[in-house]
Amino acid sequence: MVPLTGLDAEACRSLENELVALAGVQQAHVEPSSGDVWIIREPGSEPVPLEVAVRTRLEALGYASQEISTHIAVPVAEEPRRRVRFVGATRTEDDVGRVTINVSLEWDGEVHHGEASGERGEVIELKTTGVAAVRALEAVVGESLGVRIIGVKRMHAFDTDLMVASLLRSAEAPKRLVGAVVFDGDAHRAVAVAVLSALNRTLGNFLRTVD
Repeated sequence: MVPLTGLDAEACRSLENELVALAGVQQAHVEPSSGDVWIIREPGSEPVPLEVAVRTRLEALGYASQEISTHIAVPVAEEPRRRVRFVGATRTEDDVGRVTINVSLEWDGEVHHGEASGERGEVIELKTTGVAAVRALEAVVGESLGVRIIGVKRMHAFDTDLMVASLLRSAEAPKRLVGAVVFDGDAHRAVAVAVLSALNRTLGNFLRTVD
């Protein structure tokens, strides 16, 4: 069994084609620098069986699937179809270089805010925005979601720039959640909407109203 790290471009494309052939896979991307596999699943497909199918296929092709991080997500070209709506985000920086991000979300005609602070720098600020988005969602539902941001990353895949957010929900059975959105140039918006995408099903359990 071999790892995915270090694969050349032709080998990556070949593997991506093999994964796209699986039922429920809309697109696939292999990241040779990290050895990660990103799967964009078709609407209606279940992530757990799909991950099993992907790992089984990787094993059949001779790759060490247990050493490969597989990420399953649904792409969102615009804001996810839900009643929680992204309103905006502001960034302020103090005299010592500490950055504060405030994310605003609208729910049922009311705007809710979440705020987080961190050091200056693109990578750190993306994660800070993700934390602020989670706190804004917690303001919407009025309680803790039991979620923490694992990481936020801008990446290029499928000839498209994506913003991907990875979260961990520490419930009775800890669960990894991933959301992705097409990056349109507004990093704060993209991060917040990616977080909304990752928490789509979780939010459905909290936000029950009559349409």
